[in-house]
Formats: sequence, structure tokens, C-alpha cells
Amino acid sequence: MLGKFIKYDLKKTAPVMALLCGITILLGIVCSILQHWSQDTEYALIELLGLMVLCVIAPLHMISKYYCKSLYTNEAYLTYTFPASNKVIVSSKIIVTLIWATIFCASAFISLVAFTPESIMHVINERTDPKVVLKIIYLLFVMFLMGIAGVMALIFSICIGNLWRNHSTIGTILCFTVLGFTLMFIYMKNLGMSVAHRGDHFWGYEDLFWNFVCSIVLIVVFFVATVNITSKKLNLD
Repeated sequence: MLGKFIKYDLKKTAPVMALLCGITILLGIVCSILQHWSQDTEYALIELLGLMVLCVIAPLHMISKYYCKSLYTNEAYLTYTFPASNKVIVSSKIIVTLIWATIFCASAFISLVAFTPESIMHVINERTDPKVVLKIIYLLFVMFLMGIAGVMALIFSICIGNLWRNHSTIGTILCFTVLGFTLMFIYMKNLGMSVAHRGDHFWGYEDLFWNFVCSIVLIVVFFVATVNITSKKLNLD
């Protein structure tokens, strides 16, 4: 049953989210062309970063809007008439959100590669040490998990915010602000403790180990808490 709901939610969100991911990849290609045409690397990089920020905001807005609409508005009355438990319905929405977050991260990475293909060619041509390549992959993976933890924090904040029937937006913003600063503090504290323990300023695998662990734990905690709270306490509009 969960699989059917996931397919349904993916189909509902695919037109907009696929378009946003495609635009993100296209931005990297366009900015790369502009960079080579104008020979102004700094300008093109600033433009790309600015557009990427907008592309991050847009998917988050669209997927959170779908999440709220299908669980907390009048549409939710129809959603909860389906022959499935509330936990299955809520889990489907969260899983689909995480799937699109993963696809978007992949499209953002492709966009950056399209913007700086020279960096990839340099790694290939110079036969960079495999340990360095693995370290970069590990860094990107941990950053991805940290981002997913942030998305789960947003979903959990929406869950908590909607417990305040008449002030759901304010509740969501306040909760996400607190969680956002908390996550930032945890991640920076972990990095600081690792660097201080080693006594230098060079990065190693161990610098991100606790952020790796914390991200996984936070994702699981936010997921379980959101599913249980939302399935038991529904404040529909």
C-alpha cells in the first residue's frame, strides 16, 4: 500500500518538480556559456550562486506547499478517506519529499559540473589520488545528509506549526528557526571539536564523522516524530 501511495504522490508532484530540476541543470549550462563568452569568472559564479539559491527555495516551497495542502487543508479530507492508515499516508508524503530532495541535489551537482567541467577533466587527466577523490565524495555525501536533515526539520516544523490551529504559519516559522540554529550549532560544534582535538586546521574524514552520525539520527527522529504526531493529531482547515 505504501508503494502505491508513493507512486501516486510522485506522479502528482512530477510535472513541477521535474521542471525545476531541469531548470537547475540548464542554469549551470547557461552560466558556463556566459562565463566562456564574457571571460568574467567572478561575475558568472555570483550569478550561478544567486540563481541556485532561488532554485533551492522554489523546490522547497513547492514540495512543502503540496505536503501542507494534501495533509492539512480541505484536500486532506479526501486524502484520509483512502483505505490506508494515517501513518502510511503521512509516510508517503515525507518519502516523496525526500526523493525529490535527493533528485534536486543530484541536479544541482550536475549543474555545478556543467558550470565547471574543467575541474572534472582535471581530476581525470591528472590521475588524482583515489584517496582524495573518495574524500571529496564522502564530503559531498555528508553535506547531502545534512541537507536532508534540514528538509526533515522543515517537515517536522510544519507538523508542529499545524498543531497551532490559528497560528500555523507563525508556529512553523518559529519552530524551523529554532531547529535551524540548533542544527547549525551541532554541526559547527562537531567540526570545532574535531579540529581542536587534532590540533591543526586540515580537514580529514574524522571531521565529518559526527555530522554524518548526527544527520542520520536527526533524519530518523524527525521522520518518526512527524509520522506519529501528524497521524494522531490532525488539525484540518
